[in-house]
Amino acid sequence: MRKIIFGSLFIAGLLWAQGSQPISQQDINLQNEISDANNKDTKVKTIKDFFKEFKNNYDIEFGDTQNGITFYSGSNLVSKGADDPDFSRALSIAYQRALLKVQAEYIKDNFGRQASQKLLDYERDESSNAREFEDLPKGGTLKQIWDKVTRLAGAKLDKALQDLGVSAEGLTEEQKKKIFQNKFMMDNLVKAAGSM
Repeated sequence: MRKIIFGSLFIAGLLWAQGSQPISQQDINLQNEISDANNKDTKVKTIKDFFKEFKNNYDIEFGDTQNGITFYSGSNLVSKGADDPDFSRALSIAYQRALLKVQAEYIKDNFGRQASQKLLDYERDESSNAREFEDLPKGGTLKQIWDKVTRLAGAKLDKALQDLGVSAEGLTEEQKKKIFQNKFMMDNLVKAAGSM
């Protein structure tokens, strides 16, 4: 019992000694800064403002590759208010949806690069504009890729199907193109997603 009382008195003495130290000018200045910051008129940033500020600060464009680096952005609205008991769950779901948007953009860009390169390998086009597509928004090369696929014919189309593990025996030219398009798209989509 004496040990408990002595221990309590010792702790109380330490607490009293800490409380009796004088307040320094530095402590006063810090408290004034905190009070001043709370009184300032602060504007709440939207997610668009955040991404715009980030883009300007680092001189980047989302979706454009610069020096081998591509930045993507994604956002999603939170369906619950901060006072709702399910807010943390809603916040987690919104984060996952935003991340899926970023991943979808990455896959779309990577798919376009891989598909273009593979088609160029099939065509073995030696012209100076072999890898050039007309200037379109990100992901807009898909139509051009399919146009190049439909131009594959004869031995090139048979070789392309063989590379994808499909036998071209007994198929019409139209069937070969349709099968090639489907298999080509699935294989490159899987590779694009796998590279993430």
